[in-house]
Amino acid sequence: MLLNKVGCWIIYGFSMMIILLIWRKDLQDYHGGWAALLDNSLFCIPVEYRERYPLHVAKNKTREIIKKAGKLLCACHEMLAAAHT
Repeated sequence: MLLNKVGCWIIYGFSMMIILLIWRKDLQDYHGGWAALLDNSLFCIPVEYRERYPLHVAKNKTREIIKKAGKLLCACHEMLAAAHT
């Protein structure tokens, strides 16, 4: 979306400063939208868990999957080393 707007503005002869100001506003709006979603405590819980389980179970399952992903990241160096041998 942003690239299309910038391309159109250059074609119509807008100055680079105006393009950068409008682009900055678009980015701030985009960031603000996501930041507002993070205020919702349910945002980090996968929708599949929210719809299938009670809230406390969904939170626990989310914690479990995050822990498993962390363990996988920690094991990444060992897995790469084993793959190279």
